[in-house]
Amino acid sequence: MSETQEALVVIAGGHRCALPMERVAEVRLFAEATPVPGMPASVRGVVERNGAPVHVVDTALRLGTGASSEDRRACIIFFDNLTVCGTAAMLVDAVDRIIERSAIDDAEPALSRQFVAGMIRGTGETLPLIDIDRFFDLRRAETLS
Repeated sequence: MSETQEALVVIAGGHRCALPMERVAEVRLFAEATPVPGMPASVRGVVERNGAPVHVVDTALRLGTGASSEDRRACIIFFDNLTVCGTAAMLVDAVDRIIERSAIDDAEPALSRQFVAGMIRGTGETLPLIDIDRFFDLRRAETLS
């Protein structure tokens, strides 16, 4: 029998999606990022974490659904041990909740599969599970087309 896995449900660009909870290192309320010239449009800039600069990617821009909001519900989610870049963070409009997840095969994601690892079911809803390593691989197309 496999152990239960959890997912962090977030809202980005009006879409609900899930992040594998075992990959989440930290969640913070939004803080203004310092812009970095020459970065792709989806990179908002850098913020400080444990004394080091960390790139912040706008999740809604990366998924091609507009730009994330910067209101009081906006959050930055940090990830460590990424295949491409070590540590990075994503900006989301809001963090909703943590759910227990189970994979399903019979649903199509509302988002393109470019950054979707699969579909999950949790607490009565079906959500796309974001593939964290593919999401932060900025060598991939800048946004979904």
